[in-house]
Amino acid sequence: MTTKPRFEITSLHIRGLRGLKSLDLPEDGMGWDNGFPPLCVIAGANGSGKTTLLRCITEAARLILRVPESIPEDVMAKECLIDFVLGDDSDEPPLGLRFVIGDGAYFEENKTSHSFGYVFAAERYQKRGGIHAVPWETGYSPIAKLNVGPSPRVVFMPSDDRDLIVPDIEYKAPGTLQDDLGFVAAWKRLGHKQWGGSTLELLFSARWADLNAKEEGRTEDANNFDNYSRAFTDLTAGRKKLGWTPKGELVVKLDDGTTHGLEHLSSGERQALLLLAELRRRWRPGSLVLIDELELHLHDAWQGKLLDILTSMQKELGGQVIVTTQSHSLFKMAKPGTRMILGREGLR
Repeated sequence: MTTKPRFEITSLHIRGLRGLKSLDLPEDGMGWDNGFPPLCVIAGANGSGKTTLLRCITEAARLILRVPESIPEDVMAKECLIDFVLGDDSDEPPLGLRFVIGDGAYFEENKTSHSFGYVFAAERYQKRGGIHAVPWETGYSPIAKLNVGPSPRVVFMPSDDRDLIVPDIEYKAPGTLQDDLGFVAAWKRLGHKQWGGSTLELLFSARWADLNAKEEGRTEDANNFDNYSRAFTDLTAGRKKLGWTPKGELVVKLDDGTTHGLEHLSSGERQALLLLAELRRRWRPGSLVLIDELELHLHDAWQGKLLDILTSMQKELGGQVIVTTQSHSLFKMAKPGTRMILGREGLR
C-alpha cells in the first residue's frame, strides 16, 4: 500500500510582526477544536496581517533547511514559533520541525529535544546584525526527506501582481513537463516576453507530453492537459473550454462555436486559469499550500466554485491549505470550524 505524505503546521505563535500584534493558532481559530483544519480560510481587512502571516510561514519553512547569512524581514518578529510536521499515514511517527525566533530566554524556553532543523535567536530586533542563526540537532538533516522525489513542498501563491501573462513572442516552443521548483515553490510574475516558466509554457508542454504518450501507445498517460483544463471548464459551467487549433494554437472555445485567444479572457477568468494551472503544476501530494486573496477579480459565484474546487483538490492531493481573503462572501462560504478573523479583539 502506498503511504500518503504530508507536510503541515500543527501550531503557530507570532507576536510583534508588523500588522500581527499577537496570534496563536489553532487557539484563535473559530471552532478549530485545538487543531488545524485541512483547509482554513483567514479573513481580515487591509493591514490586518494576512499576507504577512503567509510570507512568515513560507520563509520559516525555507529557513529550516539552511542557516542564512541574515534573517529575512518576513520572519523578524519579537516572537515566532511554528511547529511543522513531516510524515505520512504509516506506523512511523512523524518528524517534528520547529522554527523559533525570539530573544535568548524565549529561545531556551521553547527549544525541544524532539524537534529538528534550525532554530533562530534574536537579541536585538531592529538590527539585522543582532540576529544570529543557531544550528540545533544538526546531526539529523530534514533536507534528505524534503528535497527528494515526490516529497511534499510549500506552495505559496502571493497576491502581488498575480495575473496570467500571455507572452508577446512569436515563437512558442513546448518543453518537457518538469518539476524542479524545489522545496518552497513560490509563484513569481514574469515579463510579457518571458516564455520559459510561464503558465502558457506549462499548458503547451502538457499537450506535447500527451501527444508523445499517444504516439508511444501510452494512452493512459495522455491526460496532462485535461488535468489543467477540466477545472476551468467546470468553473465556467461548460460555457468555455480550452482547446487547440489545427495549427497548434491554444484558444478558448465558446459554447456558440466561436473561439478567442487567452489574452481576451476577463480578469477573473485569467486569475482562475492561473491559479488552477499553477496549483496543478506545483501541488505535490501532501504539500502545504498558501494562497493570498483567493478571490482576486472573481465574482461571488466564482469564489464559491473555486473554493469547492480547492476543497476537492485538497481531498485528492492531501496536505494542508491556508487561504486568506478580504471577501465577506467567501468567508461565509467556508465551513464552520475552518475560519478565523485577523483583527478581532486580542488578535491585533
